[in-house]
Amino acid sequence: MDLIELDLRATADGVPVILHDAHVDRTTNGSGRLCDLTLEEVRRFDAGGWFAPSFSAERIPTLKETLVRTQDGPLLLIELKEAGLEDVLLEHLHQAEAMNRVVVQSFQFPIIRRLKELEPRLPCGLLLSSSPAGAILDTLSIAEAVLTHGANYAGLSGSMLREDLVRGLRQRGIPVWAWTLDEPDHIYRAMEMGVEGIISNHPERIPESPSP
Repeated sequence: MDLIELDLRATADGVPVILHDAHVDRTTNGSGRLCDLTLEEVRRFDAGGWFAPSFSAERIPTLKETLVRTQDGPLLLIELKEAGLEDVLLEHLHQAEAMNRVVVQSFQFPIIRRLKELEPRLPCGLLLSSSPAGAILDTLSIAEAVLTHGANYAGLSGSMLREDLVRGLRQRGIPVWAWTLDEPDHIYRAMEMGVEGIISNHPERIPESPSP
């Protein structure tokens, strides 16, 4: 099963748009924080020229536009970058009849809990990473977080992957997804551990079988 990963934030006037960074500087010819800019202001920016001249007419898409354009395509993996978008996200999903073609994930656990309270059918994942101090979260604490917040899977950073951790979570009925794995050897290693999902900037490197 293939998914397209997207990042969701909101403009100053509350419109949900697809953008990874909190600022528009890196991926557009504009400047400033997205949360300080209205949709009308954001629409003036070129969001494709940095990638290639042929994409220079592209604009930052809204969630509504994205749901329409992908209605006959792969599933969407939407990462909520900020709290406060749970209700408007569900509203858009219901209006577009897209509830059965999205998965939502976030590093902010309360976001996942809120989504599952409002719409238990929506598949959601908790994103986790090693702490700055290098402490490794143990199986029990991750399992407790997933179950407490009603998530459907644990999304672990590549640096967190260990055979005992993945095995322990799977034994507790918790699927493991890994992010962001781009090197073939890292991808193979994760697959051999039994992870159910791999998030990568190079999906063409992900084989159907863990054997290189």
